[in-house]
Amino acid sequence: MPDQMRYESPRTIERKTREKLRSTSDLYYLNAARSAGDGDYVHAISLLEKSIRYDKFNIEARNLLGLLQFQTGELAEAIHTWRLSLFVRADRNRAAYYLSEIAKEPQLISNMGQSLILYNEALDMARQGQGDFALVRLRKAGQLNPRFVKAHLLLCACYINKEEYARAREALAMAQAVTRLHPDCIRYEALITERLSQGAEEEKLEDIRDRTAKEEAERLLNEADPSDLSGDREKAQLIRDKKMILSQFVLFAVGVLLGGLFISYLYRPHQMRQQAKELYELSIRTEALQSENARLKTQLEDARQVLFTISEGGNQISEVVLADIRRVLQDTEEIK
Repeated sequence: MPDQMRYESPRTIERKTREKLRSTSDLYYLNAARSAGDGDYVHAISLLEKSIRYDKFNIEARNLLGLLQFQTGELAEAIHTWRLSLFVRADRNRAAYYLSEIAKEPQLISNMGQSLILYNEALDMARQGQGDFALVRLRKAGQLNPRFVKAHLLLCACYINKEEYARAREALAMAQAVTRLHPDCIRYEALITERLSQGAEEEKLEDIRDRTAKEEAERLLNEADPSDLSGDREKAQLIRDKKMILSQFVLFAVGVLLGGLFISYLYRPHQMRQQAKELYELSIRTEALQSENARLKTQLEDARQVLFTISEGGNQISEVVLADIRRVLQDTEEIK
């Protein structure tokens, strides 16, 4: 039988399939490493994700993916990738070293985490049309994490929307310093160039700062003269002082009242315990008196029975016994 007509065992087919998948994964990994060396992090990340899909045990691809995510300012994604890498293979894994080094920089972790929170808030605000509030958060995110490409690009987009192309170029330059071949970097640069070629004026950063300072000066000039308001300010300060004194007195009174209530609350359980103790002792004495009363009633009945026997049967009991019986009866009547 010719070789091409022979049946292959399932184990052989599985082995060849795994080898082919591993070879394809390695090819994607090599291309990703080449793209990362050229500074094209976005393309490299895409290739590494494909490499991992073909071979989930490709530890080198996973670790390089985490490094590129860290380089672009996405610390959470990088840590997640390295932890998955350790889950796939725990021994002799470079990801353990990366995680240990990151753990030595708590301030870096805090800054990158805070920048991610600000970026997400800015993204929601930009979608809701609150561009000015988004700009504040994006600028802060870029200061905390200078390599956060997504924050710089969103900031650039917001400035383009406001037609502030000088600041848009500044934000774009921050993103290009990390990865110049990012598709959004290329697209925004082309968009800014197109807008400027269509007649839009590019205001310099110095002009923007001067304009902002001029607007602030005009706002201050339009306000009332502080000297004209000196008397009103003194009156307002006097009113505030009186209110502060009154509020302090009220707080003191409230504090005394609460303190008294607290002390009474602490003392009340002691009173309740004392009353409970007295009631318990009274109940004990009552039970003792009831027992004594029952005993005396029994003696009284016995004495009456004896007298009845004497009255019916004659002089069978001595006079001494009769005297004792009469005495007992007399004492019993006095107790009753």
